Amino acid sequence: MIRLASASSLLVCAVVIAQPRTTFRLENGIMFTRIAREGLYPAPNFDEEWHESYQHELRVFVKGAHESRAGYRVEPRFRFTHQTDSAEQFDWVLDQAYGYVNPSSRVTFLMGKQRARWGTGMTYTPTDNLQSAANPLDPTRYLEGVYLARVDATLPWCSVSAFYSPDRGEDSLLLDPRHYSRRMAGLRLFKLVGTVDLYASVMQSLDSETNIGGAFSWDSGPLVVYGEAAYYIPETQTLRHYLAYSHFMNGQPRAVLGASKLLGNSSFYTEVYYTGWGLNRSEYSEYLLRFRRGADAIHNQAFDPLAIIDYASFLVLSRPAQSLHQWYISASGVYNWRDLWTLGGNVVLEPVDQTLYAYPLISYIGYQNVDIAAGFSVAAGSPSSELPVLPAYQAGDVRFVIHF
Repeated sequence: MIRLASASSLLVCAVVIAQPRTTFRLENGIMFTRIAREGLYPAPNFDEEWHESYQHELRVFVKGAHESRAGYRVEPRFRFTHQTDSAEQFDWVLDQAYGYVNPSSRVTFLMGKQRARWGTGMTYTPTDNLQSAANPLDPTRYLEGVYLARVDATLPWCSVSAFYSPDRGEDSLLLDPRHYSRRMAGLRLFKLVGTVDLYASVMQSLDSETNIGGAFSWDSGPLVVYGEAAYYIPETQTLRHYLAYSHFMNGQPRAVLGASKLLGNSSFYTEVYYTGWGLNRSEYSEYLLRFRRGADAIHNQAFDPLAIIDYASFLVLSRPAQSLHQWYISASGVYNWRDLWTLGGNVVLEPVDQTLYAYPLISYIGYQNVDIAAGFSVAAGSPSSELPVLPAYQAGDVRFVIHF
């Protein structure tokens, strides 16, 4: 309550002086899922039938501005979910709620819950450990904001952005019993040199987590080439610590290199990502063997406390699955056909043990303010890939969206 009250003080002032403009996005959808039989879980679901659930979501966008001096933005999201032979569920989340003031044309103060995604990467952003990780197969959807006090300033020689967050809002089940700080501060510098955007940034929690890095984006003409590199020292244990491959909270590099292109009615990007906190091939083999032993002990109802603890620890540290290895390749593309259909999708490939994640999507946009879309999520791989760690490997969804 304290952080919500303090974060909304500037917002209330902005609402008083700026009349609201409100738009809505209503999405009705149905999702079909099928559980993976080979998943390493204590209660495997051997039912291979498709299960359906229904989701109805209303997003509200309220914004207002008083000339160019002050304004606000509020974005709540309400969701009602139900499925056959199951309880109905209603929940809501405040994606954004912030106000801003421009004391001069070069300085902007922002206060409240807001999106402040740093970096130039699309699927991965190594320089950004503030925002909750987006779904790599749908990186722009459901990106919830973070409570921030932020200032953006344009100086004669560069641009500066600084923030303080009392709660970056990520949920974490931790093995490390030490105090875990959600407070974080950060500083980013930006400079345009010719056709190259250059960034340098540092993020520091008020305990011990540090992320120092830089990013660039270069419009070369045929392609936009971009990349990031960061040196990340975590605050808590990782999978590498649990497997005794890293004994101290030292740093590991993370990096991404990508390129994007706009071609008439189509666009695409592709990226290569590396994280030193992932596992190489031999390390992942050992991890999977220990994970499987713990699952087998539970399946066979063998009371082995060490196996149960080991299994539970792996289950916590293995999310998200797309960060278990060190190397990943991603690609995304969209093609617009006659302003009626959009065909596209996202793909993430782990090349070492060859796990493939894909989300093809087709949308009909021929009606004004109405979108109809259908997508299918699938993961494929061998028994030595990341597939056995997933709770589900197939899902399809159909969405009917109205903007008003």
